[in-house]
Amino acid sequence: MMILVVEDKVAAILGKVLQNSGHTVELAESGETALEIIHRTQIDFFLIDWMLPGMTGLDLVARIREQERYREAPVVMISSRSGKEDIATAVAVGIDSYLTKPFSPAQLKQKIEAVLQQRRAVPESNALRQILKGHQAFNPTAGDPLVLLAFGARTEDDLAGADPIEIASLEAVVAAIQAFNRENTWFNLGYLLADSTGEMARYLKKWSIRERMMLAVLWTRCKGNIPVLGRSLSVQKIDDVALYMVCSQRGGLSGGLQQACKDGGMTLLERGDMDEGAWRQLIEDQVQTRWGQDG
Repeated sequence: MMILVVEDKVAAILGKVLQNSGHTVELAESGETALEIIHRTQIDFFLIDWMLPGMTGLDLVARIREQERYREAPVVMISSRSGKEDIATAVAVGIDSYLTKPFSPAQLKQKIEAVLQQRRAVPESNALRQILKGHQAFNPTAGDPLVLLAFGARTEDDLAGADPIEIASLEAVVAAIQAFNRENTWFNLGYLLADSTGEMARYLKKWSIRERMMLAVLWTRCKGNIPVLGRSLSVQKIDDVALYMVCSQRGGLSGGLQQACKDGGMTLLERGDMDEGAWRQLIEDQVQTRWGQDG
């Protein structure tokens, strides 16, 4: 998970704690620098100090919330202010939680995990069931075109355990498919979830599924061996299905995953660039390419 730490005194120390916990970290000592970073890097989680040189942490949170792709991003504010009115003010601006200084590395980790757990609980019912509804409605004997979504989960429990930011990415493509179907009654685009790279490969080898497949999307979080899948796709020479790989950011992709993407003929997409509108445009482009009709 990519965390942006905005703090002007101990940012490096906080960054080291988070890196030791397995996170990728960007550091900023001011709100102005933070805004520059979020325009070039997709951030998954914000840790922002209230008192900053220049704009305050409150001002920065407000600026972040103005951007579509960060309106739902988790934000924790850190501050030595501990009054109820101070916390209420920060919450009103749009933070998820508040951590009072001083705090220990353990308390920081616990706070981040608590926010993520809270986020996971929100989509657990309706949103997850909506995602599963389309997957379960797939008719193997029908001839409708479909999209393969290799997200690495296809049960409610598996989806509930996923990072809420990743779930939002899956929700965006499902919402785009549903919106496309509503506005194009002549077309019924379905989708299938795959819980591993192995299952994705099996679907691509099964002709009754493959001939209907318009595009296949692989998330880097998907279970299985992505480099092996890339080599397999290279051998199969799949040119009748548009293949995509979704990552948090290109710069953070390992050499092995970059090679797998190249081997498999997959187009790399950054998660932060792919909101519902972007997925909708991609789907419409593929429909136009395959069937020569505008959505």
